[in-house]
Amino acid sequence: MGDGTVISGNTVRNFSNNGINIYCIQDGAVISVEGNVFENVSNAMRISNVSNNAKTATFNIANNRHNESNALEPNVGYAGFVFFQNFGSAEDPQLFTGFTLNFSGNTADGAALTDTEESVATRAYYVYQDVGGLTFTENQPIVNMN
Repeated sequence: MGDGTVISGNTVRNFSNNGINIYCIQDGAVISVEGNVFENVSNAMRISNVSNNAKTATFNIANNRHNESNALEPNVGYAGFVFFQNFGSAEDPQLFTGFTLNFSGNTADGAALTDTEESVATRAYYVYQDVGGLTFTENQPIVNMN
């Protein structure tokens, strides 16, 4: 996905997986995701960094609405607005530490998104490593909540 990409005004419904999938990102890209509605979708977005082509990228995520409605039952622990998946090997992981997420005005099931891992319903993001599973301490992006 290239610099200046804007994803806006879409409604995505009834996906037991990800509403938007981003696998390849231009290094240094600024991507905006704004004014979208995600209904009965486990993760509004999935981001992977195939071949680590992007060292840095910024995602401006504003004024979106995410209503999960338990789309991923019974795996509701694997749900949030942005899902980072590292499906690389232990020797060559996909890196997300240079990515910045700027959240503003987003809601999940009627409540403001939070950057905490404790509340699945309002979880802004999470990282899943194919080698090691769900993590809240390793390979984390920079997150700004407004």
